[in-house]
Amino acid sequence: MMFKKRLWASAICISSVVALMGLVGCTVAIPSSTVTISTTTADYSGPDNMGQWPVFYDITAGSESYLWFTESNVNEIFRISPKTGNITDIPTPGIASIDITSGPDGNLWFTEWGGNKIGEISPKTGIITAYDIPIGDSSPNGITTGPDGNIWFTEGHQLLAEGDVDSIGKITPKTGNVTEYNIPTTEAEPTGITVGPDGNLWFTEGLGNKIGKISPATGNITEYSVPTSNAYPMDITAGPDGNLWFTETDGNNIGKISLKTGVITEYTLPTADSSPQDISHGFLDILMEATKEAIFELVQEQLNTKLDKPKT
Repeated sequence: MMFKKRLWASAICISSVVALMGLVGCTVAIPSSTVTISTTTADYSGPDNMGQWPVFYDITAGSESYLWFTESNVNEIFRISPKTGNITDIPTPGIASIDITSGPDGNLWFTEWGGNKIGEISPKTGIITAYDIPIGDSSPNGITTGPDGNIWFTEGHQLLAEGDVDSIGKITPKTGNVTEYNIPTTEAEPTGITVGPDGNLWFTEGLGNKIGKISPATGNITEYSVPTSNAYPMDITAGPDGNLWFTETDGNNIGKISLKTGVITEYTLPTADSSPQDISHGFLDILMEATKEAIFELVQEQLNTKLDKPKT
């Protein structure tokens, strides 16, 4: 079972081009279910639990000029002050926090891959609220804030069984209601998710080997087949050219899908078996990726512990 790995930024080069397109579309929406909610209060005392090898996954800008990042080995969310470099840790009620995003309500929202929950933390009060996902063992992974003001996330199933139906989830910040939309392709294992220039949510299907699109207004899902077999598309972002760009971890390609035509173009990486994972664009995104390296160095300095960088 592969899940989205967010570790360290790397340079990407592009060499050859292949174009092809496949298209399927439908959707099944699971009505909102009663969500079990638990709360706890954050501890801003300092980085007490980063003595073991840190596995950083995602980072986002929050309110009050802080950066927030996930670290799955100790089941905590961390906050760093860019001004002072001070890092504080916030224990989470779930297991293996993966992706994190800043919500329209000013709170931070994150996926708990091993706890089957969506977490919310208030930077003002330190209160953490955890929302159970109705489908069991859904393995929430990627998360982003949608144009409709809701929080959208991918569900890939930790205990993958033959015929499993994976989903795209939506949680409404005001009510905590969770709605899940079944992906037409079974065993799709969605990972990354982002907002496209067209106002839709776009996501990757690792095992399904497809790029998916879901309308926040209707919940309709459209899927586009990736030309390279077993490419395992992982992360996706909107590019400055108005297209969606994604990584193919097992295909050793960078893919581009046209919003206008649905045509997918693949660019082969010169380095064999490079396993590209994350992708982003723009100065802020590059800065955020570089900050992961800086955080690692700060952890070393503050703990006076020598840690080897994990290999990507």
